[in-house]
This record gives sequence, structure tokens and C-alpha cells, in this order.
Amino acid sequence: MYKLKRKYFLVIACFMLIMTLTACGNADFVGNSYKVGNNITIEFQILNMTETQEIDLKSGDTVQFDVTRESGQIDIAFGLKNALPDYEGKSVESNSFTVTVHEDGRYVLNVTGSEAKGSVKLTKLEQK
Repeated sequence: MYKLKRKYFLVIACFMLIMTLTACGNADFVGNSYKVGNNITIEFQILNMTETQEIDLKSGDTVQFDVTRESGQIDIAFGLKNALPDYEGKSVESNSFTVTVHEDGRYVLNVTGSEAKGSVKLTKLEQK
């Protein structure tokens, strides 16, 4: 009787372990995405989707991107809402760069990941 209970316990424990590991593999987003003032931060341990943030900018504003790619693929699109992007990058590596906008409006930052780990930070630079 004891051996039978032990076998059932082991089978249930293995099943629970498999379910836990399988659930982790299906995660779309594990991380943080937030906007504070003129800064957007998207940090992720897992990114298998598109994470979106928005920011209001004026013509002549410059934003700095700081991208850290630890693994996977990161694609970035940035531009006026409902328009073609001002910047579009596929398979972006760790990098820093700036983009100057030429119209007033609400801008959208889309960060798409595939098995990605890393971060994308957008900072509006102060005009001189």
C-alpha cells in the first residue's frame, strides 16, 4: 500500500512540475513597462509580443533610445499615431541613438520581442 501511494505522489509531483515548466515557456511578457514624465521604460525578462507606450512630442523634439538586448530578437517602431513610423528597426542590437520628430502629436513606441530579454528606454532630451 505504501509503495502505491508513493508512486501516485511521484506521478502527481512530476505532472505538476511539467505543467509549471510548460506554463513558463508560454509567457508573452514578463517585465515592467511604464512612462514617467518624458521617459518610457520597457524592461523584460521575456517578451514574445508587442508592448506599446505613447508620448506627446512637438516638432523639433529629440528622443534618445537606449536599447539593451541580452537575448532573442527586438524590433522597434516609433512614430506618429496612425502614421508610418519615423524610425523602424528590425533585430535591433544593444545600442543608443536619437530620433528628431518633425510634427507635433502623439507618438507611439512599439517594442516587439521574440524570445527577447533586455530593455528599451526612451528619453525626451531637453531642447537647448
